[in-house]
Amino acid sequence: MRFSFEFTRNREKRSADFPESNINNFVKWLASGVWGKKTSSGEAVDEESALKFSAVWACVRILSETIASLPLHVYKVSANGDKNINVSHPIYRLLHDEPNPLMTSFVYRETLMAHLCLWGNHYSEIIRNGTYDIKQLNIIKPQDVEVQINNKNELKYKVKETGKKERFIDADDILHIPGLSFNGLMGKSPIDVAAENIGLGLGLQRFGAEFFANGASLSATVKHPGKLSKTAYDNLVKSLNEKHTGEGNRHKIQILEEGMEWVNQVMPLEAAQFILSRRFQLNEIARIFRVPPHMLADLERSTNNNIEHQGIEFVQHTILPWCVRIEQEFNRKLFTEVEKRRGDAYVKFNLMGLLRGDAASRAQYYTPLFNIGVFSQNEIRALEDMNSIGPEGDKHFVQVNVTPVDQVGQNNPKQ
Repeated sequence: MRFSFEFTRNREKRSADFPESNINNFVKWLASGVWGKKTSSGEAVDEESALKFSAVWACVRILSETIASLPLHVYKVSANGDKNINVSHPIYRLLHDEPNPLMTSFVYRETLMAHLCLWGNHYSEIIRNGTYDIKQLNIIKPQDVEVQINNKNELKYKVKETGKKERFIDADDILHIPGLSFNGLMGKSPIDVAAENIGLGLGLQRFGAEFFANGASLSATVKHPGKLSKTAYDNLVKSLNEKHTGEGNRHKIQILEEGMEWVNQVMPLEAAQFILSRRFQLNEIARIFRVPPHMLADLERSTNNNIEHQGIEFVQHTILPWCVRIEQEFNRKLFTEVEKRRGDAYVKFNLMGLLRGDAASRAQYYTPLFNIGVFSQNEIRALEDMNSIGPEGDKHFVQVNVTPVDQVGQNNPKQ
C-alpha cells in the first residue's frame, strides 16, 4: 500500500513508504513489501502471513461474516418523514443481492470487511453505463491501489493490477472506505501496526509445533570421553539428528558407543510460561480487533451472565462504527446529487437482529412499547420474522387507565 502526494512547488513526489532515495531504505522497503515486515520474534508479518495465526484468522472471520450477514437495505423517506425499504431503487439490488456478476452481496461485504481488517482500506470501482446509472461494484485489491492528490487538490486512484495496464480512477468512480486514519485519507493497516504482537504469536505457534515435532523434547547433550576429529564430530551429530529428531523418530532406542553418555536438557513449558504466553497473545489480538475473547473460544473469564453483555458491547462498540463507515461512503457515492440534496434516499444496516437477545428479553422489550402505542402487533411480528395478521394488526393501542394527574377523579361520579 502506497500513499503519495504531489507537490507543485518543486515538482517533487514523495511516498510515505519510500521517503528517501538511498539503497538501504529501498532494500528495506522492498523487503517489507515482498516478504513482509520482519519482527523481533524473527517472524515476517504481512497481511497474508498474519492469517496463519489462528487468533487473527478468527477475528477477521468474525468481523467479516458479521458485517456480511447483516440486513442492508435502501430506504426512502416520504414527505411526512416515514422511512420505508425501497426495493425498487436500482442500488437496492446491487447491495442486497448481486454487486457484480462474480459475487453475492454476502461475499462482497465479507471481502470488503476482510480488506478493512487486514489492509485498513477497501476499494471498489463503480461501473456505470451510458446513462451514468451504476451497474456493478468491482472490488480492487488494496495492494494494487495508490492514492494520489494532484496539483488541483483532487484525489486520484492509481491502479496497478497484475497483467493489466496502469490506470487512474476519479474519486467519484471508486468506493474507498478507510479504517482508522491519521490523515483522513488512508487507513492504517492493523496488521502493520500490530506486527510485533502478531509476530510473537506466530513465533509461539512455530515453537510449539517444532517442540512436538522433536518428540516433545527440547535438546540433549552427548558426552564423549575422548576428543573427536572434525569429521567424526560432524558424522556423529548428523547421525543422531537423523535417527532421534523429527517426526517418526520419537521414542526410538538409543545405542551409544565408545563410552558416550546421553544427557537430556529439559525445560518444562511451564518454566517458559508457554501456555500463558499463547493465551495472552490471543487476548492481545482480540484487543486489537476489539473482539470479545469468548468469541475466540477463550471462556476463562466468561460466564452465562456477562457473555450476553459482551455480545451487546461487541455490536455497539465494534460492529456499529464499521457499519457507519461503510454506510457513509455508500451514501456519498452511490446516490445522485439530486437524491442527496433531497435527503430522501439512504443505505442503512439493520442491527436489531444482533441486539434482540433471547425470547424472554425480547418479550420484556416489546410489551411496554406495545402498551404505549410505539409498536403495533404487525411491527412486532415483522421484527420476529413472522407474517402480518392483516390490517387489524396495524392498529396501535394505549392503556385507557392512564390519566393526567390534574384530571384524576373528574369523571368519577362517586367523588
